Amino acid sequence: MNVMKKYIIIRFLVLITLSVSTLGCYDDLLDQKPRSTVTSQLFWSDYKDADAAVNGLYSLLRKSLQGMDKDDVATATRAGSWGDYLVYGDLRSGDWITPNDDNDWKNLMQNNLRAFPALRDLQNWRFYYRVIEQCNQIITYVPGIPSERISEDQVNEAVAQALAVRSFMYLYVTRIWGDVPINTTVENVTPLARAPKKEVWQLAINDLLKAIPDLPVEYETNGIKDRVKTRTRFSKGAAYATLAHLYMWNEEYQKAYDIITQLQELNIYRILDVSQYRTVFDQGLSDEGILEIYYSIENGEWVEYFGTALTWFFIKPFTSRDRISITMKKSKIEQLYSSKDKRIKEFFMGIDLTNPKNPVIVDNPLALDEDNIIIAKYRKDPNEYYQFDNNVMIFRYAGLLLLKAEACAQIDKPDEAIGLLNQIRKRAGLDDYSGPNTRQELIDEILEERRRELVAESHRFYDLLRHGRLHEFTPYISASDEANGAGCWPVNDEAFRNNPNMEQNNYWK
Repeated sequence: MNVMKKYIIIRFLVLITLSVSTLGCYDDLLDQKPRSTVTSQLFWSDYKDADAAVNGLYSLLRKSLQGMDKDDVATATRAGSWGDYLVYGDLRSGDWITPNDDNDWKNLMQNNLRAFPALRDLQNWRFYYRVIEQCNQIITYVPGIPSERISEDQVNEAVAQALAVRSFMYLYVTRIWGDVPINTTVENVTPLARAPKKEVWQLAINDLLKAIPDLPVEYETNGIKDRVKTRTRFSKGAAYATLAHLYMWNEEYQKAYDIITQLQELNIYRILDVSQYRTVFDQGLSDEGILEIYYSIENGEWVEYFGTALTWFFIKPFTSRDRISITMKKSKIEQLYSSKDKRIKEFFMGIDLTNPKNPVIVDNPLALDEDNIIIAKYRKDPNEYYQFDNNVMIFRYAGLLLLKAEACAQIDKPDEAIGLLNQIRKRAGLDDYSGPNTRQELIDEILEERRRELVAESHRFYDLLRHGRLHEFTPYISASDEANGAGCWPVNDEAFRNNPNMEQNNYWK
């Protein structure tokens, strides 16, 4: 990590260490390093400070999606990040198994979310509220920088990015915990109760609508289009994508349809050919990527241990592991995908473990035994230190087209829904959809296509949760349990400390 990057992060962390949690009095939060007696107001003097704060915001966003560990919070139990973004969005969907019988993953897949100590960190929303606190700092203090030291456009763009990130973060935490506290002030010390999720979504929607006019379609650096920033920061397209998801959760399907139409009209995103999936997932920054979390060993942006694309999906030759921890059964893949679906070879690999010290990749992922499959959307070789540096996909154009297809079905536009669905099927080498087009049957098919196309991209579990259908796909959650909140995570005990206003999710009381 270069000196300037360290400087940016240190200055950013100064702000964080000054902030008491919005959810109670977490004394140990104030013991994080580095320590400083500088007040947050003194930080904001010119454009460089605003730029440093925005850079720090994206660093913290990336870290929050990886998941906190002992290096971040002394009370954490994990030695390294688990790639929480994908854990939350995929692993409880009923599609996954743990061939090596890993107890942590078994508990998670079986919805035993109170298992200790390993799953405790996943119950904790602390890091996400650190991101929100940094957004609040930018929104509050950047407009107060003297006008001779920062331009109006620079102020507006910095604030717009903070509003967009905060909106994404509120979408993120409501998908995990349901009702969550709302904090829009800096250094808040008032114990906050959980707000209804619809209220949280409305705040996020309103913030995105404020932000979008000041976000660029494409970022520029020194007058030249900056592809890295355009695909890894909140641009107009990334804000539209977040807004579309919020509208779908809020059952405002016409608005979701309209906002995705606006995203399409930006004319900078497209569906790539199936032969270019490696460009999408390994090279990154492709025309199909709308928002990606950036990693590059070359530029000092990497993570050790797990994180990023959940390296435990992989074993040799991709990592030094010799056992599969998490995968999908061959029979499940055969159930989901047509045998002529070109995505099978792009998303999965077969691996012969006859000699565990020298595992062999086989051309046909489905040629071997039931459990000898690895998830292989991301295929860059990490080094011996697990410095795995694939970008992680948050929003992809194919996913937004399928989301629009669902919105079309919801607002009685079946022909348009089928047209969008067929764009994705055609790329996969499949025939056009010719099944029933009643509203529910069409929605079911679109959800199945999202299941296939977005596997291991943190969407499947949320799609089921949004539709109240988890109980149909996992034996560990009944319909009555789901109605009582079994799909949400329990709130970590830490959030109740010195906060009489905090309540636990019903199912976990």
